[in-house]
Amino acid sequence: MKAAATVCATAMTLNQDLTLSIVSVDVVRSPADVLIDVSCAGLCGSDLHAIHTGDWVGYWPAILGHEVTGYVREVPLSPSPNGRELTPGDQVVVDSRIACGVCKGCRTSARLCERLTWLGESRAGGFSTLLSVPASLVHLVPRSTEPCIMVLAEPLAVAIAATRHVSAASPQQVVIFGYGPIGALCHATLELLLPTAAVFVVERNQARATTAAANGAQILQPDSALSPDAIIEAAGYPEALNDAIRLSHRGTAISLVALAHTASAVLASQIVEKDLTIRGSNGFDTDDLEMAIQLLAEHPDRFAPIVTHRLSLEEFSTALPDDLPPDALKVVVDFTA
Repeated sequence: MKAAATVCATAMTLNQDLTLSIVSVDVVRSPADVLIDVSCAGLCGSDLHAIHTGDWVGYWPAILGHEVTGYVREVPLSPSPNGRELTPGDQVVVDSRIACGVCKGCRTSARLCERLTWLGESRAGGFSTLLSVPASLVHLVPRSTEPCIMVLAEPLAVAIAATRHVSAASPQQVVIFGYGPIGALCHATLELLLPTAAVFVVERNQARATTAAANGAQILQPDSALSPDAIIEAAGYPEALNDAIRLSHRGTAISLVALAHTASAVLASQIVEKDLTIRGSNGFDTDDLEMAIQLLAEHPDRFAPIVTHRLSLEEFSTALPDDLPPDALKVVVDFTA
């Protein structure tokens, strides 16, 4: 039985009193793990929520960060369970889903795991110079791609899944509520995978609305008379779901991807009378992540504007949680700078 190895890294930790620290940490690598030199790690809204509240964190001090790309430093000491062959120097993306692998949900998809957790919440994540993860979570990048583009793979997979839930009927008009990182990635996904669909955006932040318009979306008010075929709710403000229902018409499909943290009072008769389909979209499937990696490798210029801020780990820890620019889309820790 090969023993676990320990290496030293520099990481940003979230402490139990919700303070942040830059410290040296010991990264414990089991024989089945891949050791990765982290190139870039993206900030997700769920990271900000955890930093503010401590929700979802199962160990302290925690190293958050589940949007991760980097290069393999050391391959597993034991054979990979999925047969995936890795070589030191390979560019990779990390799957953020930590699933049990044995429950009823896992037989369909890891995102349906009854005990699903995420990288950074139940084990150390990517706000660190080194990351050790099981080989089963590591996906090869097919062609060399700038790390600050490839770091979008995990959130792009989320956007692909949210878009897939409403795209079965090939919608002609799609409204996206919210033009944060996920909304912007949903827009890019629609452009590339459903190029005939007209994309409209509801965004209350003027700077983000301007960005959406510059990227080709039509800006819409929530009380518009438009009757879209599909709506993606990626905003999460208290009235967003009701605004989406009011904007919908008979048969509209609504995909909910925003993690709203306030209750919404919804009149059920509106859902029934309009014959709406409303579906939550949590995470992604493995095929979505593979598609995300492929799209980023093939269309890097389309996704480059979504990464608006690249910070060092020290700059990142100083800016969190309250000093990020209000017009920011994707903020990343760039370990290559």
